[in-house]
Amino acid sequence: MQQLGFIYDDLIIWDRRHEYNNLRPLGYPAVFRINKVHEFILIFKKPNGG
Repeated sequence: MQQLGFIYDDLIIWDRRHEYNNLRPLGYPAVFRINKVHEFILIFKKPNGG
């Protein structure tokens, strides 16, 4: 993003453990998907407020 001209502003780590009571693979055994208990949100700004 910085190579495209955006300026890094903030990082938010969203803790979603309260939404996932059973930490087990989703869709097992057909499709293995790991529960996402943390999401990372990067905030970038455009220079000059544009």
